[in-house]
Amino acid sequence: MVVAAVFTGGAGACDIDHSKLLSDEFPSEMTAVVTAAKLYAQRSAALDVEFVGAVYYADSGTYRVVVGRGCALDDGFRFRLPRIAGARPVALWHTHGAAGAARDLFSPADAATVRDTGLPFYLVTAAGGVLVLRDNEVWQRVRRDSGSSMRIRGGAFRGTIVAIPNE
Repeated sequence: MVVAAVFTGGAGACDIDHSKLLSDEFPSEMTAVVTAAKLYAQRSAALDVEFVGAVYYADSGTYRVVVGRGCALDDGFRFRLPRIAGARPVALWHTHGAAGAARDLFSPADAATVRDTGLPFYLVTAAGGVLVLRDNEVWQRVRRDSGSSMRIRGGAFRGTIVAIPNE
């Protein structure tokens, strides 16, 4: 795997240099994300650490998941998207660690990642639910909050619920 791009979350972000391609192939983007949620929500909450990754669409018509582990006691990360032969990233996903204030919301850094990549960004909650923040949601708020500026101002983004825990 060769690095293709980088996305960043939070101030004082730690580097996630190693990521793992899961062996499973999935029939849809959503199935891939929900499977990642089931695999990493509890571990993320127990360790209070973020996991982050991407969903790739393969030339074979299936979806693959890449995962990396963030740093303990650090709410930010820098993740290098691996280049996978015959596949392209179509979505990003991450956890926010243990339950807490605003941990079920997307941060301004998350929104900036969506704005910069144009990819949907899924958030896996500590309870195992899944939310998504899409490019159009970010741009609507940017235009509303700051006119024509591309700057994303403080405050959390709610996203859209796409899966509830234990579904």
